This record gives sequence, structure tokens and C-alpha cells, in this order.
Amino acid sequence: MATIWETLGIEPTTDESVIRRAYARELKRHRPDQDPQGYQQLREAFDAAKAYSKGEMIWLEDDIVQAVVNFDPALGELTQAESQEDAQLVAPLQPDWQRETLKEDAERFSVQLLMDESDALNALRHYLDHRLPDALEARRVFSLELAQALSQRQGISRSLVNNVSDIMGWDLGGYRDSPLPYWVVHALETQIDATAADNHWDYLRRQAGLDRQRRLAWRILSGEIPHLPWWARLIPDFVQDLLKQVVELRNTYPQLLERVNPALLRLLSTPTPAISWGALIAIWFWGFALYIQVRADEHLVWQAVAMVGIVILYLWGAPVLLSCYERKKRLARISHVFFWLLSWAIMAVPLFHIYALLYHYPPADAGIARVCMFTAVIAYPVWWLVRSNLHQWYAIPFNGVVKLIMLPILFLKQLPPLVNVLGLILLPPLYSYVINWLYFFN
Repeated sequence: MATIWETLGIEPTTDESVIRRAYARELKRHRPDQDPQGYQQLREAFDAAKAYSKGEMIWLEDDIVQAVVNFDPALGELTQAESQEDAQLVAPLQPDWQRETLKEDAERFSVQLLMDESDALNALRHYLDHRLPDALEARRVFSLELAQALSQRQGISRSLVNNVSDIMGWDLGGYRDSPLPYWVVHALETQIDATAADNHWDYLRRQAGLDRQRRLAWRILSGEIPHLPWWARLIPDFVQDLLKQVVELRNTYPQLLERVNPALLRLLSTPTPAISWGALIAIWFWGFALYIQVRADEHLVWQAVAMVGIVILYLWGAPVLLSCYERKKRLARISHVFFWLLSWAIMAVPLFHIYALLYHYPPADAGIARVCMFTAVIAYPVWWLVRSNLHQWYAIPFNGVVKLIMLPILFLKQLPPLVNVLGLILLPPLYSYVINWLYFFN
């Protein structure tokens, strides 16, 4: 059975004001017209606690022993007065706090949290424990006002809001529904995203002071230079890195797109040729390998020139052609047929030489079996590759040729830097024999 103090929800005390506040709080839950039995238990606990505070009862652990009983002739009048007191407690109580005061406190904390987060969080805990009125409605009002005030402050971060949420019990990142209204949570999230976007924009601005290339990138990105200079395309990887920044802003911080140079946004949908380190290394690699073969046999010079032209065409021309094809340019659709067939032919040349070697390699009577076996081995990966890219069927042969061109570069890229440099020097002579065997017609 619950003791009088458990019924009142407080620790044993002789402070009658604490007892009355506890009685008023519990009376809201056990009204005479809604919970007669609960009200009767509450009333008995209240009477006993008041008697204890006046020294008329002795509290022994979980039982009450009557020590002094004073029968007053005016007991009837006292009972009548207490009945009137109950009627007043049952009636709506006037709060001992003002909403405007709580709003001002919330505004003050929202400013302090941005100025000094650590001290403000400690002050917020102290305020909730000692200064906030002891009423659920007061806490609810202050919580809502604080959330609204923070949602209107520029500069709030995710970590700050999470720390305040832990103190206030907002449960923004938990599995339960937040006690805050949806529109307040949405306003907080919007302000947090805006702060993150501003911080990222400031980060890009600070990066501009590191070197000239980043300074140029910032001036173009911010619109200080309205158009991309033609000579900027000659800086290896400059245009590619600049467009990667724009794509990151579009995907992560879309609210910053209004600050981005419109010319760069248009450039995203209209690819333009630009030099990259990967393309330069690929041209040097293939050019060096082909030069070795030409020095050994001058009759291969035109085939070598054609292969260098194909490398340049597919590294810089193919992306532009595919982009124009996707935008349904008439000239691009006509030329696409030619380059589509050319791409299949380029990939068929090494297969032709492999088939010829397998077919004519002694013993000759086993050539057909070796050709059929090789076809069966490569049939499934080729079918899988075509099937997985069937939604872009028009780009399959183009991408295949580009992968053949970049294959040695991608292989070297996986190696440590020192081995990578040595590979760029030692691998082209070895690769030249592969080129002579797979691509040249003698």
C-alpha cells in the first residue's frame, strides 16, 4: 500500500507549502468528479501530511502514529473551510508564470548558445532545475519558445541543436516522435542546413587563399569571372575539379546554387573538351609505345598515327558526341552511326588477332576447338556487360574503346607512387609488343 508521501509524490517534509503544491498537482489527476477513490486517498494523505507538518502526527518509516489529537469545537467550521479550499483547488489554478517572460528567457538563451555554447548549456540546465516554474505547461511553453527562437538564429549547428535536444527532451534524433510540432522541427532542420551551407561556402572562400589555381577556381565559381576562360581548359584537371565542386554543391547544398556562377551550371549540361592528367598520361603512354614499334618498322607509321588519332578522338571527342546525341542534335545522331560502327570495329580488331592465333597455332586440327572454347569463355562476360548497360546502348562501344585505351593507366594508378612512375617508364616498351600483336596488320 502506498504511503502518504508516495501518494503526494514527494519526500517526507514539514514544509506545508511543498505539501500544498504537491496536493494541487495531484488533484489535477484525481478530481472528485472523475476519480472519487483516488481523490479520497489523496485527501487522506494530504490531511495526514499537514498534521505531520504541524507536529500533530509522528512519521515512522511507512506508517503514521497519532501522537496528539486536539478536538476543536470548531471542527465543523474547519471541515467546511477545507471543503471550500478543495473547491478552489479543483477550480482552474492561475499560473504563477507569464508566457512573455518565458519567451524572453528563450530568446536570451538562443543568443547565449551561439555566443558560448558550453556555458550556455550549463546555464540552461540550472534554469530548468531552479528557475523555471514548477508546472508542466510552463516547461512546455519554454521548450516551444526556445525551439522557435533557435530556428530563427543563423549559425546554429547540428551538434548544438542535438545538445539542447538532450537537455530539453526534444528527441530529434531518436526513434520516438518529437514533442515539438512538425513545423518547428522543419524550421530547425532548415536553419541547420543553411548554416552547413554557409560554412561550406566560407570553406571554399578560405581555400582560395592557398594557391593561384584555387583562387582562380573561386573567382569563376562565385561569378567574379563571369565566363570560363578558354585558357583555363588547358590547365590539367582544372575544369573537371571545378565541375565536381558544382556537382557537390548541387547534391549536398542546393541552397547555394543561387550563388554559383550561372555559366558553370550551364556547363554541366554541355560538356566541353578540357585537358586532364589522365588523358595526357594516356597519350604519352600510347605515343611512347607506338614510337618504339615505328622505330623498329617504319611501315607501321600510318597505323601508329591512326591509333594516336583514335586515342585523342575518344578521350576528348566521344564525351561531346554522346552529350550532343543525348540532347538530340541532328548532326550528332548522323555521325553517331559512323562512330558507333567504328567503335565495334576497334574492339573487334584484337579479337580478330586472337582468333587468328588460336586457329593457326599448331596443331592446326585443334584450331576450331580452341576458337570455340575462347568464344564460350568470353561470351558470358560480354553478354553481362552489354545487358547491364543496355539502358545506354548507344554508349556501349564508346565506353568499351575508352576502357581499352585507359586500361594500362588504370592498372598503374592502383600501384604505389614510386612503382607508378617506374611503370610509366618500363611498361610502354612491353606494351608496344602487345599493340603490335593485337592492333597492327603486318
